[in-house]
Amino acid sequence: MVNKTEIKAKEWLIKVKKYNAKDIIKNARGTPDFICSDGKRYEVKFFNGGQIMFTTNQIKSMKDDDIVIVFDKDGYIGEFEWADREAFFIKIRYWKANTDPKVVVTPETKKALNAIGAFEDTYDSIIQKLLKFFNSKNKSLSTKKAKL
Repeated sequence: MVNKTEIKAKEWLIKVKKYNAKDIIKNARGTPDFICSDGKRYEVKFFNGGQIMFTTNQIKSMKDDDIVIVFDKDGYIGEFEWADREAFFIKIRYWKANTDPKVVVTPETKKALNAIGAFEDTYDSIIQKLLKFFNSKNKSLSTKKAKL
């Protein structure tokens, strides 16, 4: 299956890198997304929220000379070799599969959670503390009016 970003990337590989369409092989079940006839491997990423994301399996499959091509809704942003990822200007978020979900919080949210003693808690216990907090402050809980 090919997504919109991969379509942009294939068009970019043809137009900018001068590959023939037949020389670009879609790696449908793995990483990287494209393997070209010259041996170059391209992983395609969408820039969203100031970052690009990799799963644990993608990270395991990447080789140092793999090239990551980054696009946003307007088109090409840049590219870098996997070995050079630390020097690239985009924040890379590593999403770990098979782990408990994590909630990423802003410094403001962390401060608010610390204020009610809930920052190090599980997601469920945070919800329970928030509900208890709202119920104690507002005799009737209203999601439209409740503010932390």
